[in-house]
Amino acid sequence: MTERTLDQALEDIQRAARKMGGTCLGAEANQMAAWLQELKNRRQAEKEAQTLFSKVAGPVTMPPYVEGSDTSKEAAESMKPKGPHLRRMVFQYLLSRGPSGATDDEVETALGLRHQTASARRRELVLAEKVEDSGERRRTSSGRSAAVWVVKQED
Repeated sequence: MTERTLDQALEDIQRAARKMGGTCLGAEANQMAAWLQELKNRRQAEKEAQTLFSKVAGPVTMPPYVEGSDTSKEAAESMKPKGPHLRRMVFQYLLSRGPSGATDDEVETALGLRHQTASARRRELVLAEKVEDSGERRRTSSGRSAAVWVVKQED
């Protein structure tokens, strides 16, 4: 559904709800209008996150790898097509956490990513100066202390 279509549907349903007043159908129309408004708000939030992320993602480049290691380079090459999407997932999750941020362990659990994948994408965001260490530490699922990462605030 396009933004224009979504706006039109929302207006039509709100108009119908006003016409039906206190009837059962009016209540259903109000529920549908609330659902469409929530969808519209969610799309706007996604659009804002995408705009912010486009500044982060930059051009598709080769993920970092260990010089001289053929296996590290092969792993980096395999991530090149997936990297931007995974980086966006990590960024959006950290953005959603606000100032409370998240540890790599929390990112892995929330997004269902392996440690190597989640921490590498977070590291790329750090290198892009979009994510930073908050200075706080929290316990991981294994009980160890870990850095809490947050989206860096634009100056």
